[in-house]
Amino acid sequence: MWKNNLVPISLSDYPGEICSIIFFPGCNFFCGYCHNNHLIEFVKNYEAYYGEILTYLKSQFKRVQAVTITGGEPLLQKKILEFIKELKKIGFKIKIDTNGSNPKALKNLLDQKLIDYCALDLKNSLDDYTYFSKDPKIKTKWLETLACLNVGEIDYEVRTTIIREIFQREAYLTDLKNLKIKKLYLQKFNNTNVHDQNYHNYSTYNSKELEELRIAIKEKNPSIICKLRT
Repeated sequence: MWKNNLVPISLSDYPGEICSIIFFPGCNFFCGYCHNNHLIEFVKNYEAYYGEILTYLKSQFKRVQAVTITGGEPLLQKKILEFIKELKKIGFKIKIDTNGSNPKALKNLLDQKLIDYCALDLKNSLDDYTYFSKDPKIKTKWLETLACLNVGEIDYEVRTTIIREIFQREAYLTDLKNLKIKKLYLQKFNNTNVHDQNYHNYSTYNSKELEELRIAIKEKNPSIICKLRT
């Protein structure tokens, strides 16, 4: 099973590194545009595969020196801390992708210096997360996650996928003005292979619109590094 959730080599996912990508099943969000439909549901006792995954990755260490841990939401996985500890013992650099819903788990990893890079999703304006989560405390949790990254010693990025029909542009710009984000990537939405079939009818910003948004962000936040990822 776990072999279907592995990309042996990626040249683009971890900035500056050649990495393997491990996708962990199970997510607490319900993003309609999610491309990883098979990773939404949790798999019981998935940690039983950790030994096999580690053995494989150790065999690849000469070719790949970094691992991206993603999902799903990897910070919800049982024994994820122990799994990452074993990867660090081998010598891997670790990047983790998160939706920002588990700041406690992230802080634990940061405090033990177990991760080297983080990608944090900012889905929309933080006051308009109803398309993604039913958690009434998600804004507080996301802000705590960002605060952990800002006081931590690792590099990180925040990334937003732009879906025209639900993106709250002005509220999003207001949020960014109040947030201390160091590096932001804007991404185009792809309406193929989506979890919610209604999203086949949704669209994204074209390249000109994305660049206009990037400029607007920079005007309000001169210190932020804001780039397009298409």
